[in-house]
Amino acid sequence: MPRGEFRVPAGREVKLSLANASRLGGKIVALRTKSARALKTVAGLQLERPALFSDAREYEAVRDTRAFTLLREDACGKIGGLSAALVRAVLSALPVEERMPRFVQLEQRQRRVHDQDDQAVVRLIDFKLPLWILSLAVYVETIQLDTTIIEPNATLNLGPDVRNLRFGNLLMHEGARITGGADFLFVNVQGKLQGSLA
Repeated sequence: MPRGEFRVPAGREVKLSLANASRLGGKIVALRTKSARALKTVAGLQLERPALFSDAREYEAVRDTRAFTLLREDACGKIGGLSAALVRAVLSALPVEERMPRFVQLEQRQRRVHDQDDQAVVRLIDFKLPLWILSLAVYVETIQLDTTIIEPNATLNLGPDVRNLRFGNLLMHEGARITGGADFLFVNVQGKLQGSLA
């Protein structure tokens, strides 16, 4: 196998996770987000124009991550000390094209029961951004693979911890598939793409 080439043999399944990526020839890179667009992209939010990993205006590779918050749920379901659902709501409310605001407006839903009249009440609250979001001190772990060849009827099965994947080239033959267990997957192919990711 040429240097930098990752191959999934025909008819086989290869599992890829953060734990085994290095052993399989991948490289785990910590990427710090540099914009609200990048932050929303790596959080798996739908954008008309997501931020590509190859865009130096949107991301920077960092070696020492101690001053940053990893954008991934911990064992208690929290990210940076906040519930993952709250972080997702905050990131959803961030404007993409503007400077980072100090506050975002969030909907707070409550149910009120008054004399057998059940009503849903929605009110807007101003939520102050935590410093780690406001200052974009956020990073994600991405797996980088150079040329990846998925042979006929082969499957690259991604573990639930793989949400961000970057290929140099991706060559998928007939019947080749990429499957995953994460709630979303952001894939950036920098070079040649043969086949379909759909």
